[in-house]
Amino acid sequence: MTSNKKDWGWWSEVKLEILQDYLRAFTTAVRLKSKEAIYLDLFAGAYDNKRRGGAGTFPGSARIALETQPAFTRLVFFELHEKAIELKTSISQDRGGDSRWSVIDGDSNQTIATALCLLAGLRWAPTFAFLDPRGLQIAWSTIETLANWRSDKKTKVEQWILLPEPALARVLGLQGASGKRSVELLDRLYGTTEWRAIHQLRRANKINPDEMRSEFVNLLRWRLQHVLHYKTTHALQIVNTHGSPIYTMIFATDSEPGDKIMNHVYSSASTRTIPNMQDRARTFERQRLEASKGIMRLPGFEHIERAGPRTRKAYDHTEPWEPPPLQSDTIDLSGEDDIDPEDVDLELWAEELEREGE
Repeated sequence: MTSNKKDWGWWSEVKLEILQDYLRAFTTAVRLKSKEAIYLDLFAGAYDNKRRGGAGTFPGSARIALETQPAFTRLVFFELHEKAIELKTSISQDRGGDSRWSVIDGDSNQTIATALCLLAGLRWAPTFAFLDPRGLQIAWSTIETLANWRSDKKTKVEQWILLPEPALARVLGLQGASGKRSVELLDRLYGTTEWRAIHQLRRANKINPDEMRSEFVNLLRWRLQHVLHYKTTHALQIVNTHGSPIYTMIFATDSEPGDKIMNHVYSSASTRTIPNMQDRARTFERQRLEASKGIMRLPGFEHIERAGPRTRKAYDHTEPWEPPPLQSDTIDLSGEDDIDPEDVDLELWAEELEREGE
């Protein structure tokens, strides 16, 4: 599925609010001991994002990072050609004399090694990387390159990675889409064929959809900790207003302060940020539907919600478990449709899920 869509759902805004909270804490912690702090944004997107339904804008990740205080001293943003030009223009117009940043034009999976070479003189500096693809564009080799860049230091590059685990089922035929390219893309994403064991268990009906999604998240966390040797990982699943999972944000760190900070940020997001954003989204959609039906509310009562339970699940950190063993490298794709997995647009798919629940 391809689109020129330029507006974004609340689930994207809440992700960036969590990013903002963590970056403030990150620079506060590291700038006490280091005169340099590096930020890498491998799928930077736009400087400002339009909210779904024409309800204003909110800052993109590049703007959030540039405005973070205490400040990052070096910021590198990666984007494909046209978006890279737009991002450069927006930053230049807004932040005239700011010389801390650069935009790398091209696929970050291909340009990350060159960018890190240019930063070689600052390899000692604390570094945070944000990997926020719109679909299934991340390669394990990129995650590995980031981890290895400072592997001889006390702490490796901290990584915050979006994993659209519900979309994996879609491109593997469990919800009607698949093909050979899907298999190749997931091999690239995980850097191994071990994910196929999860697919085989689901096809054999030995695990349910929730368990399958949990296993996909767990496999990436397990590999971050046991292959790349990060000391800890945290996983926070974002669900829509109807409880359907959209994606999971996976954080990997060697830093004890980073571990504690993200645990606090995820806890706050689970009990406050996400529920509040969901409530706002419900209110906006209700108002939109009422307006379409000609229903008007008395002045001062426009924002009153209908009474209803609100479940606020607290964040609970758990360690990853050993993934299931692979029974065979052969994966059965018989009878499945061949849909290009690169056409899976996470934002559009999340919006479809939201509308299905209305």
